[in-house]
Amino acid sequence: DPQNDKLAWRVVAAVLHDFHHCGLELDPYGFQLICRAFEKFARAATDEDHDDQASTLLDGSGILKTAFRKLSESEEKPHKIPKLLHSISGVELHQYIRCMGTIEDYDEIIFVLGWMFAHHRELEEISSQARNGPKQIRRTLVAIRAFCSDTGYEEKAREIVDQVERWDGWPRDIE
Repeated sequence: DPQNDKLAWRVVAAVLHDFHHCGLELDPYGFQLICRAFEKFARAATDEDHDDQASTLLDGSGILKTAFRKLSESEEKPHKIPKLLHSISGVELHQYIRCMGTIEDYDEIIFVLGWMFAHHRELEEISSQARNGPKQIRRTLVAIRAFCSDTGYEEKAREIVDQVERWDGWPRDIE
């Protein structure tokens, strides 16, 4: 029921606020969970045409963006120590792209794609340790194509994807 999805998001947002108030931080799995709740909420909210829903969507997307920024922080470290502070996998990236695509936040999709490009070596290392790792990165790129197709952002996204040889280029129609 869409009303349950809306209520669930409000509960998740309140719990996340309390979570941060206690000085705790999300890990990648926690980020994935809040993304799932937000995506369901966004789908339910976009089915209605109320101004209060638009405000809540904007607030929710801000919560997700802040969480992604914290989760995706990196540091330059010597001696081949990983730069990423958290091991973000394709699963979390795919879920986040779906959230941003649902609310048509193309600027954020391009931001995430740029971040993926900047950290593609680290992402390859993380994905190589998971059974479906490379497949999940590809699913993320397919989601980016699906959301950016026929928008002014498609060409920029294609240019970024085509720069990383291991990503196998811009997703094809069949994908």
